[in-house]
Amino acid sequence: QAKEILVTGDWLTMHHALEPNYENDPVYLWSMALMFKLFGVSEFCARFPSAVYGALCVLMVFLTAERLRNYRFAIVSSLILAATWEFIRFSRYAHLDVCLSFFTAAAIYFFIRHELSVEPPSSAKRLGYAAGCGICAGFAILSKNIFGAFTIIAIAFYYLIKGDFKSLFSLNFFVAALLAAVLPGAWYLYQYNVNGLEFFRVHFGY
Repeated sequence: QAKEILVTGDWLTMHHALEPNYENDPVYLWSMALMFKLFGVSEFCARFPSAVYGALCVLMVFLTAERLRNYRFAIVSSLILAATWEFIRFSRYAHLDVCLSFFTAAAIYFFIRHELSVEPPSSAKRLGYAAGCGICAGFAILSKNIFGAFTIIAIAFYYLIKGDFKSLFSLNFFVAALLAAVLPGAWYLYQYNVNGLEFFRVHFGY
C-alpha cells in the first residue's frame, strides 16, 4: 500500500493491487511512502519508520516518567520498555501498532505537562499543552482507527473519577478533544466525498 501511494500518486486513499483499499489508516503508510520516495523501495525502508517510532516512544516514556517522579524513575521506566521483547519485535516490523503507541505516549506526555503545570488553568502555556495532546491524539486515530481515541477517553474518565467537572468542561479539554476529532475528521470527510459510505462500512467494519 505504501509503494502504491507513489505508483498512483494518491496520498489520501490507500490502494492494494491498484484498487482502493479502505481497511488501514494512513499515518504509518505515509511514513513508509516517504522513505520509499527518498531512498527507494526496500525492506529496510519499510521497517525503518517503525524503529523510529519505537525509539521516540521510549523517549516519550522517559520524559513522562521524569515529570511524574525523577530522573532515576525515568531511566528505569524507559529501559524497561526498551528491553521488552514484544516491544522490540513490533518495532522491527513494518507495523501500525508502534506508530499508534508513539502518538498515544506523546498525547499522554502533553496531558501530564498540562496537569502538572504551575501556570493558571487559563494560561496560554497550558492551552498549548492541551492542543499538543489533541494533535497527537488525532494522529493516533489516523494511525490505527478508534484505538487512537484512547487518550481523550482516558482523560475524560480521569476527570470523572476525580469529580473534576470544571476541567472536564474546560476550554483546554474542549480544544484537546476538538483537535483530536478534526484531524481524522478531515480525512474521513475526504473519504466520504470521494469513496462514499463504502469506505466507512469497510474501514470501521474491518
